[in-house]
Amino acid sequence: MFMKEKNLNYYLSLTYKIVLHPAEEGGYVAEISELPGCLSQGETKEEALEMIEDAKIAWIETALELGREIPEPAPDDKFSVNNLILTL
Repeated sequence: MFMKEKNLNYYLSLTYKIVLHPAEEGGYVAEISELPGCLSQGETKEEALEMIEDAKIAWIETALELGREIPEPAPDDKFSVNNLILTL
């Protein structure tokens, strides 16, 4: 049985849930709780979502370089449409 190599492209093909919420100082914070410490901010929701993609890439690249375990997203049909949780 062929097993797909778990490289950067593999992890980027997975759908991680993004939590987006207003920041106390203004703007928005986006985070991927399944990747501890992976968060970013933006002035708008759209900017925060763009920035979290960059943060996700950097988080995964660093974990791969250091040989650290990279959690895969837990299946959750409840949020499968957008995989975005917005808290207000």
